[in-house]
Amino acid sequence: MGRTPKPEHLAAHSKIDIMLDTFPHYGGITTMAALRMGVPVLTCEKEFRMKSSSCAIHLMGLGDWCTSEESEYVKLAIKYANDIPLLKSLRKQLRNRYDKSVLGDSKLYAKGVEAIIVKLWEDWCRDSQLKH
Repeated sequence: MGRTPKPEHLAAHSKIDIMLDTFPHYGGITTMAALRMGVPVLTCEKEFRMKSSSCAIHLMGLGDWCTSEESEYVKLAIKYANDIPLLKSLRKQLRNRYDKSVLGDSKLYAKGVEAIIVKLWEDWCRDSQLKH
């Protein structure tokens, strides 16, 4: 499609059944946009730097859309492309799932980050006391 304004770019997701996350470079923001627009994403997480797409996909409850093997990636792409009822079902659910997850709900995300910071602080305080 080349460069398009953001509204047109997002609207184009209505023409996509499955997004195939690329490797060795992961989709990142493209993965997030696809999930937000209701498009399931298949990824091959061969390296650590590819985990952001995988993490987002798992948060959407699509852990079975992640693999670490290229041969399995191809098999899954064929399997899911032929499962039209599944694709229709996901198309109806994913946007709502995204909006209710930490990816789409900034307050939920902030609470999660806050909980991590509090835990890190508590661990640091506990470890500091043990050293003295």
